[in-house]
Amino acid sequence: MIRFTSFTISALLILGSCSPAEKLYSKRIRKLKKQAFKEVFLKENGDTIHYLHQESGLPKLLLIHGFSGDGVMQWYPNIKYLNDHFDLILPDLWFHGKSYNQKEDYSIQGQVELIHHILEDLNVDSIAIVGNSYGGLVATEYTLAHPEKISQLVIYDGAVKFYSIDQAHDIALKNGKNSINELLIPKNKEDFKNLLNIIYYKPPRIPGFIRKIAVEYLTANLEEKSQLLDHLSSKSDYYADRDYSSLNQVSILWGRQDQLIPMSTCKQLINYFNLDSSDYAIFEKGAHVYNLENPKDFSLELKTLLK
Repeated sequence: MIRFTSFTISALLILGSCSPAEKLYSKRIRKLKKQAFKEVFLKENGDTIHYLHQESGLPKLLLIHGFSGDGVMQWYPNIKYLNDHFDLILPDLWFHGKSYNQKEDYSIQGQVELIHHILEDLNVDSIAIVGNSYGGLVATEYTLAHPEKISQLVIYDGAVKFYSIDQAHDIALKNGKNSINELLIPKNKEDFKNLLNIIYYKPPRIPGFIRKIAVEYLTANLEEKSQLLDHLSSKSDYYADRDYSSLNQVSILWGRQDQLIPMSTCKQLINYFNLDSSDYAIFEKGAHVYNLENPKDFSLELKTLLK
């Protein structure tokens, strides 16, 4: 069972901009700095890219969060299980966390360029990359654009190739919403509860006041987040037709109970990349964000895949 204390540490990828959330976020940042993480803000022409990273000489691992998450809050529960093997890099994608651009770039390619700026800033030549959900597509596109930099790509419940906007809208309608935008950007506490029921196998019990704060966070940058989804929707056919067959060292992590990006997408990706059983892991009691539900098990499976 997920304890509430665990939830406040991990699943509050929902708490970012309001006062209680900012305190929690700042506390996490302070703890990470004590673990030799460095916080970086890259600023240029009014744009800000935010990320954290380690430099201890271990192999590097880039962790890309999902939609409405951020680098710290999504991956914080996994850090203690991973940083004995890897130097971690935790970016915030555009319009998430503390990354923001003024050029109104809502494209996946814009997110790919953000990742590239970070790796160039760190002079990274070779790295493994993990992407969850929306971040899974960003990670896959980055690997396609810069295969020479990626030692291994791990698609984690990712919206890659075989997940169409029609599927996403059908899931939204099935859950009483008119669009995927309405589903992923809740407007009230009940909407938020409904979203948790979809992305968790066993949703945590959350007091009403925290649900209220969560909604305030998820509606931060509301227009920009809606634009991100609208742009992705407009490019659905483009990404369905993308040829990723040249990618090597692809692995998959997936929750069998994922209601947002279902197992059918996972099976198609396994076949598409012609993966052996040693190249993927299925979490039988996992949904869309298993790394938050069971951080230890997720991290152990990830380390097994990263050979």
